[in-house]
Amino acid sequence: MFFLGMDLSLDWFDFYVLNQSGTKLFSGRLNCSHDGYTSLFEKIRNKHIPFEKIHVALENPHHPLVLACMMKNMNVYAVNPKTTDRLRDRHRPGRTKSDAFDAYVLADFLRTDLHRLSPLLPSSEDDRRLLSLHRDLEALKRSRGKIIHQLSQALDESFPTVKKLFSDPYCPSAIAFIKNWPSLESAKKHFPRRATHFFKKYSFSHSRRKTFLSTLKEATPVTYDQAIEQTRESFLKALAEQISLINDQIASFEKQIQNVIEHHPDRDIFKSLPGVGKTILTGLLVVFCSKENHFQNARSLKAQAGLSPVVFSSGKFLRANRFRHACQKNWRNIFTLWAFVCISPKRCLWARLHYDQLRNEGKSHYHALRILASKLAKITFACWRDRTFYDEKQFLASKMEHLLLTT
Repeated sequence: MFFLGMDLSLDWFDFYVLNQSGTKLFSGRLNCSHDGYTSLFEKIRNKHIPFEKIHVALENPHHPLVLACMMKNMNVYAVNPKTTDRLRDRHRPGRTKSDAFDAYVLADFLRTDLHRLSPLLPSSEDDRRLLSLHRDLEALKRSRGKIIHQLSQALDESFPTVKKLFSDPYCPSAIAFIKNWPSLESAKKHFPRRATHFFKKYSFSHSRRKTFLSTLKEATPVTYDQAIEQTRESFLKALAEQISLINDQIASFEKQIQNVIEHHPDRDIFKSLPGVGKTILTGLLVVFCSKENHFQNARSLKAQAGLSPVVFSSGKFLRANRFRHACQKNWRNIFTLWAFVCISPKRCLWARLHYDQLRNEGKSHYHALRILASKLAKITFACWRDRTFYDEKQFLASKMEHLLLTT
């Protein structure tokens, strides 16, 4: 076996190759491009090393080099950057760091601890498309959140009346209002002439229309400084247009994701689970289609998703359970959101009863949701592993059987 460690950066990557005895074969630095990847594979071929006998370690499982290595039948392993940081101390306690040294550390880690690692799984073209779309969609939502925060602050400083006019000042109707009338003066002057069209377009009720117009009429400006008023007006309009554009892009991404999901082989399995709608279905597919998905059992799924606590005990210190911070936090968000949806009695009655029982035991809201999410993850894993649909009658029957055996 041969071990290849790679430290990736934006423009280049460092690589270091060891054999099974720890002897260096070759190392270097190449550009992060198709030519760079080809050069690396050519170097390996010149050393007469079979690609299928090479184990590769890197920190970014989404880098294009991962797919390139998998297509050459290499075994690729993703190593947490925190693990790499701690592995440096094994070789140099002086905290020396360089890209070339990190590549060596990763290669040597594979050589000594390969039995503790699981390789990334190859994924289909649809899975890769789904993961890429979802990752980009989440990035767009984070960008929108930052702009919304700026808009909120700007409204408080120059046009706070918007927050009184709309219960959600960032909904499509509020954004359209700010784009067309970004100041109180322009709203009072021009909005009444277009009020009927605006109210009809966004389905305002008759009572809400009266409240809206009276609130706008009674509003007073925050400042009478025309210089500040004009600059803030341009700023609010710019932010509203950015949010509107991102909303359109998000809608486009969501449509593409739904088109991919429509033909996914696991779609019907996850859709049979209680409380699963479009958002939860997308999240579950992302979890189980991920290249990091190497679940041996439900316990490993719950650990990676941050749904099981960390056990801590030392000497005479009593065993304690601590909140798990090192995990896939977006996975935990998906399962926790699903648990929140399921506590509605109309969605899943047994989930609501279990949640109420946990609350009566003194658990906090979020603690109870995580425990319920852990149970849902276990059910999901069983359905996914056995390729079967969720059957609530069978689940309740097995739960009752378990209670009888334990009492």
